[in-house]
Amino acid sequence: NGTDFGDLTTQPGTASAFSNNVRGFVAGGADAAAGYAASNVIQYITIPTDGNAIDFGNLTATRNDYPSSSSSSIRGIIAGGDRAGSRSNAIEYITIASTGNGTDFGDLTVARDSMFNGVAASSTRGLFAGGIISSTLDVIDVVSIASAGNATDFGDLAYAIYTGAACCSGNPAVQSLYNVSFVASAGNIGLFFGENINGSYSDAIRMID
Repeated sequence: NGTDFGDLTTQPGTASAFSNNVRGFVAGGADAAAGYAASNVIQYITIPTDGNAIDFGNLTATRNDYPSSSSSSIRGIIAGGDRAGSRSNAIEYITIASTGNGTDFGDLTVARDSMFNGVAASSTRGLFAGGIISSTLDVIDVVSIASAGNATDFGDLAYAIYTGAACCSGNPAVQSLYNVSFVASAGNIGLFFGENINGSYSDAIRMID
């Protein structure tokens, strides 16, 4: 069973989360302690040591409503969501080992919120999947984590889905389950699970391998 680790500096729902093997981060969200106002707070914990979260800095603007995230051992990336009151295509990043504010990285291919949260990434590339604009999306975007720039199209999910979770393994592989055949360099196995498909919640686990 889980045991108590500590407390966050805010009470964020619909936030973004990511980590490397030393630090774990929560960014933005709707802060229940502030009447569910959108937050720009970036906070972190040191994973090997129990304790409360510590302030890291601020996002470039408030973000909530399920922005997506990705990370390498060096950088954390936050993308999309509701940014300053509107669905956004903006991507920003932090340098994990330091403290400080978010910095502009580039743009997603489509402005959207309610994306998959968690990290589906290799050590070099990050994926941002699903979401909502006026309708549910099947979009998967990819960025090169080390180099600021706009996201490019990676392929499509098997279904148009939103508000799921994502994670990855450390095994190099190629995409198979989705309708994409050109991504042998995409990196690790990526898993997307617990999504909402056109208003119906799913127990499916879907894989990009």
